Amino acid sequence: MPEADEPPFPAGGLIAIYRPISQVQGAMRGEGLVEMYVMVNTDGRAVSVSVYKTPDPATSEEIAKVLMLTEYKPALCAGKPCVMEFPFVVTLSRSL
Repeated sequence: MPEADEPPFPAGGLIAIYRPISQVQGAMRGEGLVEMYVMVNTDGRAVSVSVYKTPDPATSEEIAKVLMLTEYKPALCAGKPCVMEFPFVVTLSRSL
């Protein structure tokens, strides 16, 4: 990635994603790898989520909702806002 380019990132940091996911994780039964990509537009809004790996459909649906509602800092291409994917990869586990 050129020096003037930056990927998109949650405006409130990763906690803006992890906190709401942890709040609904009790309702989710899934454990394992989650790999999703959020397409972020030039205004920092999520426009779509692609699911590549998920423990189950219900888990991916709940996480996708969080990712779609998150505000992002848009990517920069040659110093200007551009459309780019934000990768979200996490391993879910249930604590005892």
